Amino acid sequence: MKNGGPFGIYTSDKNYELGFCTVPPKTNQIWESPQPGRFLIPTRDNCLAGEQPLSRLHPSENVPNPVQISNRGDRLALLFTLTLSAASSLIFFGSRAQGTHLSSSDVDLLIITPDCDYVGATHGALSVYTVPPEEALRRVRNGDLFFGSLLQTGQPLFDPQERFDALTKAFTPRPQPTAKRAAQAIGTLMLKDSLFARFPEFVIGRALWCFRTILLAEGENLFLLPHSIHEKDRIAHDLLIAARNKKVTAQTAAFDAFTAFMTGRRLIEEDWLDKDFNTWKTRFEASGNAAGLKTLTMLEALAKRA
Repeated sequence: MKNGGPFGIYTSDKNYELGFCTVPPKTNQIWESPQPGRFLIPTRDNCLAGEQPLSRLHPSENVPNPVQISNRGDRLALLFTLTLSAASSLIFFGSRAQGTHLSSSDVDLLIITPDCDYVGATHGALSVYTVPPEEALRRVRNGDLFFGSLLQTGQPLFDPQERFDALTKAFTPRPQPTAKRAAQAIGTLMLKDSLFARFPEFVIGRALWCFRTILLAEGENLFLLPHSIHEKDRIAHDLLIAARNKKVTAQTAAFDAFTAFMTGRRLIEEDWLDKDFNTWKTRFEASGNAAGLKTLTMLEALAKRA
């Protein structure tokens, strides 16, 4: 897929203004750095003219379409530093690129450039990832699930070397995960948000992400949104309904769903079917599953405080 520009993406508030232009504007408007593939600092007047929702992102015949993606400009200093160097490719991906987003969904951008490390930064509603070309190629050849989903939904905004097409052709699906790896994934992801969650839906949401990751690795639809996972898996559906009806606490629901999902999909041996806490602990100790043990410890501590 070739460069689809020109496009413009910007965010602004009283402290910062940040924009992206894939080609130089064809008018007399003044941009600080009008090189293709660079982040720019446009004036507020230029940005606000013709503002559109992101879901209506389309090429413009004359000047970049300004698209407001966040009002958190005061948190964009790091982001600007991260992405100031010239990008060889800019990929717009995720649910907003696919048109299946929720109102709370982030805007996801991938910048491919030799002059960077593989890092990600999230500021408000904007998530930006930078990756060197060789690292991107290595990951798609190894069947990286993040890049698999990215390639499924991605829209190149600036890609003169057609790196996006090359990565798509090089993608190699990853084989099924072992039971241990699946348990580690679900334990790690649950732990990250559960320890600091102020709202029960964080725990539930993280558990659903775990299910999504395992389903993707098992060869399900490469593009599977967290909020649509209930259509693919009964356990996830039951968890979602229970959480919405507030019939169970988030911690209980997450742990029960963890057990039911692992056993229901037969990713573990038959003698793991017992839901007893100590059985899980023994098995995790035997397999060296640190993430699983941390999850159990967290859940046990929460239960004692309840």
